[in-house]
Amino acid sequence: MKYCMGIQIVEVFEDDYIIKSSADGVTNVEEIIWLKNKLIEIAQNWPGKKWGYIADISKLQTVSTEVSSVLVNLHTEIFENGCSCIGFVEPINAFISRQAAVHNRLSDAELQEGHFHDFDEAFNWAKNIIAS
Repeated sequence: MKYCMGIQIVEVFEDDYIIKSSADGVTNVEEIIWLKNKLIEIAQNWPGKKWGYIADISKLQTVSTEVSSVLVNLHTEIFENGCSCIGFVEPINAFISRQAAVHNRLSDAELQEGHFHDFDEAFNWAKNIIAS
């Protein structure tokens, strides 16, 4: 199942309890708030289950300070709603990769974090964490 708003695309892998988002270009506060709410809405269909989130940021442009603040909140809220891990499919751009790691660290969420070159690698990692 896929959901879209602006440049944000969300895909659900129901049987594996994994949600993936991707974006191509510049995102904004409204899109990130929608993304956070969509992740939580989907996860509510899995009461009591651990789930994973994969953010494909490989085509995302550097985000603004305002978007960055909302992303920190996203990390906190998905953790509070049962997310056990977040995997980043990263670009070659090292700055955006560092920015993603900072958002997780600033959130104080106890999410296991991984950084990967492709979706399959991130997906297999998240499946293993959820299964443990």
